[in-house]
Amino acid sequence: MKDWANFIASMPSVPFLPVSDKRLCKKINSLFPGELSGAHLFYSKSIAEMISNKSIVHYFIYRDPRDVVISEAYYLTFMNRWHQLSKYYRRMHDMNERILFSITGSLDPDFPYEYPNIARRFILYQEWLQAPHTFSLRYEDLIGPEKEETIRKIFEFYRDRSHQKLDPREYAARALKKINPAYSHTYRKGQAGGWRTEFTEQHRDIFKKIAGDILIKLGYEKDNNW
Repeated sequence: MKDWANFIASMPSVPFLPVSDKRLCKKINSLFPGELSGAHLFYSKSIAEMISNKSIVHYFIYRDPRDVVISEAYYLTFMNRWHQLSKYYRRMHDMNERILFSITGSLDPDFPYEYPNIARRFILYQEWLQAPHTFSLRYEDLIGPEKEETIRKIFEFYRDRSHQKLDPREYAARALKKINPAYSHTYRKGQAGGWRTEFTEQHRDIFKKIAGDILIKLGYEKDNNW
């Protein structure tokens, strides 16, 4: 495994415009054998086929969308000032307004960037959940009490997909000792359920209308009584 800090994004922070599938496939095809690359990739058939054809070991990590909007509001306000949306977040009066914006997206037809609501943003990724040769896992399972088992499954998938001989339990134990969030430029708290203390009743009501069904489909809630 070689990590050269490569990152492939369908909608990079700058210029925050969508990258064509053709260009993304070219970037994926240029990865070296054994190279590790992070990504924010919208699902498309051509990208999925490229990942499969190159025998890439592909993981899709998703998170409770309520925590996503909280994380996004803080990240774009305080942590990533070169992102094209950061200046708009910083102009807002308080965190309640920023969280609301993260839920609804921009409702202004003259807004210079494409920033749909949280449901539409998640839909761009959701087909990875059914994609062959993709290992989908929840962020919450990486920080919860079952994290060792989750990491072991990650290495089992890597072993089976790469055909390399390794002991998933040994590698999981080593990985747990190596985890250091301080090396991540996106790390803030590394917790799950932070939305419970940040959401107002208005946030809850609007989120339920926009993305309540997504929470149920992902298994985060059984109904809209939360």
